Amino acid sequence: MGGQPAHAVEVLTVTPTGSLGPYGIGSSPTAFFTIAPDPAGSPVHLEWSLRSGPAESDPVAASGSADVTIGEGSSVPVTFDIPASLVAGTVGLEVVASDDVPGTGPATGSSGILPVEVVEPATVVVTTSVPTVYPAVDHYRDSVELRVTSNKPAQAVLEVVGGAGKVQRAWPPVAIAPGSPVSLTWDGRTTTGIIPAAGSYTVRATVTEPSGVVAVAGAALAVSRAKAKWTWTTFKYQPATSMYDAFVGRCSKLVTPSSHGGAGSQGYYSLAKCTRTANNRDVVVGLHSGYLPRAFENTYGDLRISVYGGMARRERRAYLVLGYYRASDNEFLNRVQLTLRFQWHQGDTTRAKPFVRYTGKGRPYVVWSTGLAEGSRYDVQEFKVSVVRKVLRNPDGSLVWPSDTRAHPAAVRPPLASGALGRLLAR
Repeated sequence: MGGQPAHAVEVLTVTPTGSLGPYGIGSSPTAFFTIAPDPAGSPVHLEWSLRSGPAESDPVAASGSADVTIGEGSSVPVTFDIPASLVAGTVGLEVVASDDVPGTGPATGSSGILPVEVVEPATVVVTTSVPTVYPAVDHYRDSVELRVTSNKPAQAVLEVVGGAGKVQRAWPPVAIAPGSPVSLTWDGRTTTGIIPAAGSYTVRATVTEPSGVVAVAGAALAVSRAKAKWTWTTFKYQPATSMYDAFVGRCSKLVTPSSHGGAGSQGYYSLAKCTRTANNRDVVVGLHSGYLPRAFENTYGDLRISVYGGMARRERRAYLVLGYYRASDNEFLNRVQLTLRFQWHQGDTTRAKPFVRYTGKGRPYVVWSTGLAEGSRYDVQEFKVSVVRKVLRNPDGSLVWPSDTRAHPAAVRPPLASGALGRLLAR
């Protein structure tokens, strides 16, 4: 039949603009090519392949394709991958362009196998001094130190990048030398001075060697809008279940429930059996312990223990002594004498730190006692342990730390250093 095709296949020339490489192994560099005749305004299909060596017979290590539209007189960007499995040396890059040239027809062309030098890039490590920064100014992790190390001399650009790739903060390039880390401090604010949204970010270091080889490394960093605050927290304890130890003189009684009734209440009744007072026969003392709520960084402010109770039924006079035991030496301190009226009686408000103890598992608790003598008879219905503690709180009021806000059961009794009760009775 011998007919001619509707369009003759034209040949395009594909030529690199400038030198190729050196490029770092494991990177995805971009090279630029010109295509002639210039198919300005039309879409061009590009295919690239990278061989493990400079010869056409060398196996293909990576390949890819893209469709681009070329502006008049402009070059074509070709981004290709250099697998981490390659070794330093010379490899071969080929770029093939295909286009349907208006008025001419299909056209294609190849760059041929172009030698490309690939090298081992710098080994870059990015670290942060803390995993989370809390930019609110409260003297807790208000800033974070960002550190970059490289095994080769280079220029390093450090950026904090959000999940969508948006740069939140960037610093000017700095020179970096092997064995000399570069450190920068970030105050947790963007370039415009605002605190970014809470969430996960990446500290990205782009390190460029004098040869132009680029290495990129990163480290995760979280931003939190939480702030350290002080807050009063109160736990309630029943006397019978918070009692750790007791001394009851031979002429006295300690009864449960008290004369006013109530589960877990106690009655301290001096000289309820006889009237002799020698050898502490008139003394009734209860030793109590209770857990505190956990505090951020184990930091507490004030402590106050209150008693709900008063004079026993059918009595005319009564008092009760309340005090706290110092953790370091079990010394009985902050003694307060409570009146006979049946109501809430506040103990002394004092600094919590000297009185806070910790169990073997790190749970904080305090120890206190109530006691009387000389014929006083007093009903103790309930205790309140109130403490000012530091917490880490989100703007919406939720706690970051501690996360457990439940009251601890009063029936759980932490261990107590020995000798507290005996030392009190010997006073």
